[in-house]
Amino acid sequence: MDSPAFTGFCDALASNKSLIELDLRNNDISHVGGTELAAALKRNVTLRVLGNSSENITTSFILIHRSSLE
Repeated sequence: MDSPAFTGFCDALASNKSLIELDLRNNDISHVGGTELAAALKRNVTLRVLGNSSENITTSFILIHRSSLE
């Protein structure tokens, strides 16, 4: 997933203060989308559980990339 709508979703996720669990399975997130998601997760302080099973990007990639942004 690499679209203006996903960019908007990531912007909202970054500032969300109540979401604690997010399931992104079967959403075809691209590496570009994964990079946007990693940046959003860096700013989000409430999310505790992230579900992802995309063939294109793994949760490990997102978390590793997020670490590199810090």
